[in-house]
Amino acid sequence: MHKYLLTLIACAICLTSYGQSASSPSPPPRLSPLQQDTVRALNNMYNTRRRAGKIWLGIAASSSLVFVRVLTETRTTPNGPVVKEQPVGLYLVFAAISGGLATVAINKLAGTSKARQQEVSDTYFTTLKMPNSVRRRIKKKYF
Repeated sequence: MHKYLLTLIACAICLTSYGQSASSPSPPPRLSPLQQDTVRALNNMYNTRRRAGKIWLGIAASSSLVFVRVLTETRTTPNGPVVKEQPVGLYLVFAAISGGLATVAINKLAGTSKARQQEVSDTYFTTLKMPNSVRRRIKKKYF
């Protein structure tokens, strides 16, 4: 008898709290077709810019590898390999080019992170307004 009573009390306690959460998020508002297109364009823009940032990063990495190869070029002579000396200015030019490409890549990747995309999407869902920086960047090609 006591086992059944304890089991019944345990089940009653479990079932009263089943399906209830402390803070259930409200469902996203129903968007019109025009607003759904805007959300789709926002996702397309962020994905495209993120992909472009990865491409720029690949170009920067490959160019720095090419520059290292050019700067450490050796020649083989009958006396053995000879390291060709390069002027210091050439090192600086190659470093500036690689650094510029890497800076572009990092800026594109940092500005289009998943967290930033989620923040802008959440803001758009709640207020139906986008930040000016995002609104300027959304073009016709993303729709």
